[in-house]
Amino acid sequence: MGVKKLDLDEQIEMHFINQPENDDQSKLCLSMGIPIYYTENNIQENHIIKEYPNGKRQLILCVDMETKKVIKDDY
Repeated sequence: MGVKKLDLDEQIEMHFINQPENDDQSKLCLSMGIPIYYTENNIQENHIIKEYPNGKRQLILCVDMETKKVIKDDY
């Protein structure tokens, strides 16, 4: 029996599951003007939060790897 090959969604999920939280990297990105993406425990499946350097947050539905839809602009 061979090892199951993960599809891209599974690979991305495993990457983030295995990453320790690093607030320093988030702060660095925001200080450089780069938005960050993250999730929280109360967020529905396939939804993420996009936070801008100015503090604005959006709730985004990830339809697939290429298609994202803003669900709530001022989250």
